[in-house]
Amino acid sequence: MKVYSLIAVLFCTCLLSCKKDKLNSDSLAYVSQSVSLYDEIPVCSATVIPNMNYAVKNRIKGFPALLASQFSADVTVTATISTDKKLVEAYNNLNHDHYPALPENLFKIVGSGQVVIKAGHTRSVDSIQVQLNNFTGLPTGIQTYAVPVVLQSSTAGAVLASKLMFILFTISSNNLVVSIADTSGNKVISVALFNNRLGNNLANMNIFGFLNSAILQSAQVSLEGADASYVNAYNTANNTNYLPFPSGAYQLPQGSVTIPAHTLVSTNGIPVRLPDLSLFTVGTTYLLAVRIKDNGIIGIPQINASNGSNIMYVALTVGVNNIDASNSGLNGTTMDRTKWNITTNDTYPGYPEANMLVGDTTTTKGWFSSGGKNPKLVLDIGASNTVKGFNLFPFYSAITGITLEYSTNGAVFKPLGYWVGNGSANTQTIKFTTPVTARYFKFIITGAPHYVGIAQLNGIN
Repeated sequence: MKVYSLIAVLFCTCLLSCKKDKLNSDSLAYVSQSVSLYDEIPVCSATVIPNMNYAVKNRIKGFPALLASQFSADVTVTATISTDKKLVEAYNNLNHDHYPALPENLFKIVGSGQVVIKAGHTRSVDSIQVQLNNFTGLPTGIQTYAVPVVLQSSTAGAVLASKLMFILFTISSNNLVVSIADTSGNKVISVALFNNRLGNNLANMNIFGFLNSAILQSAQVSLEGADASYVNAYNTANNTNYLPFPSGAYQLPQGSVTIPAHTLVSTNGIPVRLPDLSLFTVGTTYLLAVRIKDNGIIGIPQINASNGSNIMYVALTVGVNNIDASNSGLNGTTMDRTKWNITTNDTYPGYPEANMLVGDTTTTKGWFSSGGKNPKLVLDIGASNTVKGFNLFPFYSAITGITLEYSTNGAVFKPLGYWVGNGSANTQTIKFTTPVTARYFKFIITGAPHYVGIAQLNGIN
């Protein structure tokens, strides 16, 4: 809303500088005098998806037509949008704004563009409003336009008090993007295979469809495995050495997912199945690239997935399980935890991971997750040491599956194995078949309730 009580001062200032601003004084006077007859400038807004020419949200306000004096008959007033750049420039000059020139056909008058001022009145009952027209190709971002609306009376003898008004219209623009990822939005699903047994739950290997903005109709997204060139490109970009999945080593039994109307994510995911684990070689890492098919988006034909969002990956590490399946017989010396440090990507407030390294099994506070999927713990034992295994004490929940990795430098981790727990709330033993010499150990919890906790963690060497 502009304060027009200062319009005379602003007008005089503008007249002194009109040559510098390349504005005609008549334009400044015309804009100033016309707008000053109104109490406020209508402000409208919309959120739009240009590549669908679709408005998600739209808030419209308008203004009445005004007569200079009462008239004996009904007066019909017609409104049109002007694309005269000088009008916007004059408005900017008067109000110290920087609104851009109006793109052609971006707006239109709502309805017929006509309002009626009843006989004996000076103001129309109905308002003149503008709405978005064609915003295909509008740049993404937020932009406000000053829309000049020109008024004309078609009733002979009737004099309008103002023949010009502006509407400020703010547009938030964001193109619709279709993407694929796992249920948490990750573009890489990491899984491990130990002794022909998947170390992570198969539930992790599901691919979902996503939209960055909810729309009125449902969308079906069809997927396919991509060729080896995508794996090569990934290796080059990320300095990795993955091999493509062997022929016949995977299946996408459901070829598509559906994103319902008014939602952002598909109801179900497409599972990635590994029908023959013997096709994978121990000691090797593999990468599967999955992409949205060309023309594979049904329901929103205007949209194609962009290169950055139409592909995701399944990274598979194949190793020998170095975890003793008996979950018993871990003998040795309990390690000193003085220099130990542990971090995690998921903590419930008030139950930090440091609680696992203090006190004993009777402690009333251990570490507790906040409910995230497959929380990760990274343990730094302070220096390289030979470790036979770990004893962990569950905290209010049973743990049934952990993928373990180890590292000498904390940057590059190697697979150690997959531990299967018995679901007991008592002490759980993780015994290495062969002792491991390392400084860092990663625990990826893949089998547990929604919330998972550990009271204490001890090492044995």
